[in-house]
Amino acid sequence: MLNKVINNSKGLINNEESTKQFLILPFLRGLGYDIYSPLEVTPEFTADFHKKKEKVDYAISLNGTPSIFVEAKSMDKLITKSAPQLSRYFSTFPEVRLGILTNGIEYHFFTDLNNTNIMDSHPFFIFNVQNYNEEEFNNVIKFSKNLYDYETVKKLAESLMYYQSFKSVIKDIFENPNDDFIKYVIKERFKFKVTQQFINTARPIVQKCIQDSLSEIISEKFDTTPRPPTVEVVETIIETIQPEEKKVYY
Repeated sequence: MLNKVINNSKGLINNEESTKQFLILPFLRGLGYDIYSPLEVTPEFTADFHKKKEKVDYAISLNGTPSIFVEAKSMDKLITKSAPQLSRYFSTFPEVRLGILTNGIEYHFFTDLNNTNIMDSHPFFIFNVQNYNEEEFNNVIKFSKNLYDYETVKKLAESLMYYQSFKSVIKDIFENPNDDFIKYVIKERFKFKVTQQFINTARPIVQKCIQDSLSEIISEKFDTTPRPPTVEVVETIIETIQPEEKKVYY
């Protein structure tokens, strides 16, 4: 429904208020929150910060206590990965452990993994209502009214943080294997002393092995006939894979 509204009414949803009314509030309602009850979803919630009156767009209360802050932006504005304004709101209420920054299309979820009651500078999860897979959809359901539990959210945040960190390391190694990785590969099969000169010699071989291994894994995964291992083969296989519905294959 939200995608239909976005596609059919882009020209009309051109400010923050219309984004709230037609995209953000329906999204919150879809998660089970009563948007018609000011006791549960409070608009323009006042947050005191250094004696200065500041208001968060929405405060979502659970069991009568503000638990989630939502900061809204206009649909035509890009969301950055930092949210200083939301961070200020976050620090004023110890009970609030989840902050959401959204433009109605992207929803950036923040918590306080690094320091309690100090919002992390980067979101642990981003959900795009126009582009998501099955896993991301299952994750966003965990923020619904009937399922929301901070400990569950914290575990999700930790797992996603580790996932992103590990993935970036592995990607760097695949694209440009460092000396330690090359040395590890060599020592797994050979016992001689590994010199820097030999590491430099082995680097292009290791890079080719990574590419060929990926090609073989993809061939075996999709039960295709193995082809000569080249970079072009990997790209060709990836391009010919057709995703089924919302599932994404890597």
